[in-house]
Amino acid sequence: MKTYEATVRLPDGKTTKIQVSATNSIAAVRQLEGQFGKGAVLNSYAREVR
Repeated sequence: MKTYEATVRLPDGKTTKIQVSATNSIAAVRQLEGQFGKGAVLNSYAREVR
């Protein structure tokens, strides 16, 4: 698995960068949307960091 980073909008309206382990960037975005809600990942994009 690789590590991906994405900017996520939190329920209080603030944004933060979060890193997750996933097989690819699409899986990383889906994982974060599952945790924070659909549309929470800004630009629906996660970049590989490691």
